[in-house]
Amino acid sequence: MGDMLLVIDICPLSEYFAMEKERQKITKVNLDRSLKLLHTATGSTPRLYNSPLHSTAATPTLFRGDELSFLPTPTRKRNSSLMPSEMDHTLSLLGGRQIDLSTSYVSSPNLDVDTTNVTLLMEEQNAVLESTGICEEFGRVFLDCSTPNQVFDMLASYREVLAQKTQLSKSLLQSTSRRNTRLTDLQSHHNILRDEMWTWQLAESLLRDTTNAELRAGEDELMNEDNPHTVTTDQQLMEQFFESNDKVRKCQIVVDWLETINSEDVLENFYNKVDFYTGKIGTMWENTLHLKKNSAQKAKNLVSEMDPDAPLRTGKKIDSLDQEDDERLLKYIFTLLRAGKLEEAQKLCIRCGQAWRAASLEGWRLAHDPNYTSDSQDHLPISGNNFRDVWKAACWSLTQEALSTHEKAIYACLSGNLEHLLPVCDTWSDGLWAHLKVLLDVELEQHLRLHTSSNDHQIVELPSSYWTATTNLAQVFKDLEASCNDKIREQSQLFFHKIQKFLVLGDFEC
Repeated sequence: MGDMLLVIDICPLSEYFAMEKERQKITKVNLDRSLKLLHTATGSTPRLYNSPLHSTAATPTLFRGDELSFLPTPTRKRNSSLMPSEMDHTLSLLGGRQIDLSTSYVSSPNLDVDTTNVTLLMEEQNAVLESTGICEEFGRVFLDCSTPNQVFDMLASYREVLAQKTQLSKSLLQSTSRRNTRLTDLQSHHNILRDEMWTWQLAESLLRDTTNAELRAGEDELMNEDNPHTVTTDQQLMEQFFESNDKVRKCQIVVDWLETINSEDVLENFYNKVDFYTGKIGTMWENTLHLKKNSAQKAKNLVSEMDPDAPLRTGKKIDSLDQEDDERLLKYIFTLLRAGKLEEAQKLCIRCGQAWRAASLEGWRLAHDPNYTSDSQDHLPISGNNFRDVWKAACWSLTQEALSTHEKAIYACLSGNLEHLLPVCDTWSDGLWAHLKVLLDVELEQHLRLHTSSNDHQIVELPSSYWTATTNLAQVFKDLEASCNDKIREQSQLFFHKIQKFLVLGDFEC
């Protein structure tokens, strides 16, 4: 726990990146020369003022690399009267406090700027202004939460500060014209704020689990001595396994985190865009059904039955419009699973007339009969799937069929088949999620099969390739760094992804 606290004092990197990027960009532009040429051409007389230089003071950070050794602290120019009142209001909204435009993040000496060029300077510094004040707010939070007992309040406050700034930059992005040349820089700055917020969220979750595990260990030891607990169902066995296995619990925390940070994008960009091709009560393959009812000639090459297995069983196809609708639906179902929204995916299937597909997503639930251990005289409801091994083997078999990429990925996600899950992973976060989902699946399946036996039927064996998936966390990150997907491989080298990797591995010296 002490090592984990090393991350608490990290200065917000988003502010440094924004200031450094703007400094380098503005340094390259010789505004003085441009203004002289402009006024020479127009015949006007420039009104100039000198902006202060960079302060030589520097704020040290925990990072001692070549690029992040020091965070420059700019000085302010006093008694500046160049900023109109409406600019004061705009800047106070962006930065959380008013910023004098005479404050310069440019290291070039004697930079002269005409008063008619204030708007240009504001546009050039928008990215900096967005994150202005984060260091000060972090400092106030740190002073307010000075005791070890307040560490979770501190982390939550850090995340809240960044959440506000991220929302602000998002609003700015949405109001910016797509033709604005600054759009790329604004998007980059927004991503930095968002990634730092997510990183603090991950750190808080992992630290909270470590602390709770230490407290729980002492309590469990006393409880086991006084009241030994008998495990009778798969669900109880799995709950006990999660409580006792730190690695499995950590992997589940990271999976939950990856699904949470992905859910916002799902709600905005995917979920409500499927309804346009179906009504309140959908009909599966309605175009195929319409042709079969009204045009036997056009339907002669289509499936002769309308059950879900007909295309695979008969080798015939459904109408091309239905194929497009199915592919779009399957993509959205996988996207919802990627965001941890299984129930939403099932509701979507039902609305689109595919209740059978919603049922196929349900078989993973662990069997649980509370009547074995309950003192109640009433019969309690039984939950879960006693034939989960049969269902899982069927899901694995579906990934070997001639299905679409996203349909294979759906059942690969449910059966721990990494080979057919990775093709739909486009980012480092997607790849990490896929690897950890499979790692968890293998760990849990192995534990279940070692400690339970079915009296109802013989356990169905899974293919040998299922058990070859890596269960080593360090190896997971090495596989991402060596991925055949160029985007995943490149993103594995990004700064925040490296920080997140070290947090997961518990390597706080890097």
